[in-house]
Order: sequence, then structure tokens, then C-alpha cells
Amino acid sequence: MKRLRLYTIDADYLKFLFNVDNRVMYWEGDTYKTARKYIGVVLKINDFEYFAPLSSPKANDYFYKKGVKQVKKNIIPIIRLVTDKGHLLGKIKLSNMIPVKSEHITLYDVKGESDKKYQSLIVKEMICIRKSKDEIAKNALVLYNQKSKGYKNINYLNDTLDFKSLEVACLNYEKQE
Repeated sequence: MKRLRLYTIDADYLKFLFNVDNRVMYWEGDTYKTARKYIGVVLKINDFEYFAPLSSPKANDYFYKKGVKQVKKNIIPIIRLVTDKGHLLGKIKLSNMIPVKSEHITLYDVKGESDKKYQSLIVKEMICIRKSKDEIAKNALVLYNQKSKGYKNINYLNDTLDFKSLEVACLNYEKQE
């Protein structure tokens, strides 16, 4: 597998896909007070490139064992980006990956990030991503195949995007000028 890099995605394309499947992570609407950076890695699955978004840690990424807060282990739809010291930086939500063409994405300029604290976080996340690249690719393919085959008995598939519908939408998308 080639080296994973971070990308941003075209807002119009993202909005278009959100209208196809409203579970697409989109930063507008009642649940978001401000626009947020939408950054992710791009993976090759069958004949499509897929953009898998990064997400911030949430309370449900942790559990307590004997009163000590610990990070949950990775599961197929979620890869947690954890430092060697056990600190959760963020996660990759494979359940929210979307098909993209090269014109929908732009390489993210980490060095050009004006927010130095955020830049530092992204650099640390990239270290975790590169260490986990094989697991990320394997889990993405497993999830894609499970969803595409319509398995009914796997709960996390209920929250996974409809990859096939989004692939059709990707092929039919034309940017509105």
C-alpha cells in the first residue's frame, strides 16, 4: 500500500453526497455551529478512491477499567489514532468514507496550517495513521464488502454509509458553476 496522505474535500461535492445519504459527515445544518475542517485519508477500494474522514475523540471512545479511563480498541468501522503513550488524538471513521474522484480532493498543506496547535495535532495523527496504514486498508475493505453484500446481522453496518449509492452519485456528479 502506498503512503497515506491527508486531503481536504470539495464542499459542493460533499453537500451533493449529503443529499444522497444524510449520514455523510457534512459540517452545515443544525448540529454544527461553525464550519469545520474536513480532512481525511484516501484509500483505493476496487475501482474507486475513498475519502475516509478524520474525527475528534468523543466520550464513547473511552471506557473505565478499575476506575481508570482507557481508550477503546479499534473496530472495523473506526480506527482510533492513539499515541505510544496511550493518548487518543482522533479517529478515522471508515463507516463514513465516501467515493471521490481526484478533482474532488486537494492535498492538505500541513505546513501551511495557520493554527499551530492544530498543525501539531495533525502531525501526530499522521504518525499514527502511517503506523496503522495496513489495518486501515484491511478494515476499509472488510467494511466495504460487508456493507455491499448486505449483511443484516452486523450492527455497525446500520450506521455505515450506502457505498453503492454513493458510487453511482460520484460517477454522475457534475459541479454546478
